Amino acid sequence: DSAEDVSLTDVTAKNNYETNVLIDGEPLTRTVEITNATLKGSETDSGLGITASTEGNEVTVTNLTATGNDADGIFLAAATAEVTRSTLSGNGDAGIDFTAVSGSASISQSSLINNEDAAVENQADGVTVDATGNWWGDPAGPGTEAIIGNVDTSDPLGSAPGASLLFNPRSVALTPDSQRTLTLSAAGTGDGVAVYE
Repeated sequence: DSAEDVSLTDVTAKNNYETNVLIDGEPLTRTVEITNATLKGSETDSGLGITASTEGNEVTVTNLTATGNDADGIFLAAATAEVTRSTLSGNGDAGIDFTAVSGSASISQSSLINNEDAAVENQADGVTVDATGNWWGDPAGPGTEAIIGNVDTSDPLGSAPGASLLFNPRSVALTPDSQRTLTLSAAGTGDGVAVYE
């Protein structure tokens, strides 16, 4: 009757016959954290499958790449789910499929492109998936065919997350008797600001 928390970090799983990483079971409470994972080429199923109770279960996925899987990039059933800074592309079904979620569900700062059936599928009744702030392969956002179910895709990113900003100080003219202040900031998941001369 007691549930165990699951934490996976720095995982690579490729070309498995079924789901590359499957977390299955129905405990009443469990925290699942997945960070820095690459899940590619499942021959008959999803890159990541999480099937657990929708009561008290919390799933956090950060920096996951799921590409070229026969089914979904991520197949997810949980109470709450948060996916950030991930790449879900070239999967045979959806990039991410929220099959059952009873609380909040979100995906942000992620790239969802070239998935066969949909970028995001929401099968959860009464839940709106927050899919704001993602790259859909187009600065205008996803087409209607890329979304199944109740999904908020407003505020799309103008380019794929993770790109760095390059700054050449020679492009700013400074004279010996003047002082200029230049403030740079970069948002996203890349290396930030790179200065070269």
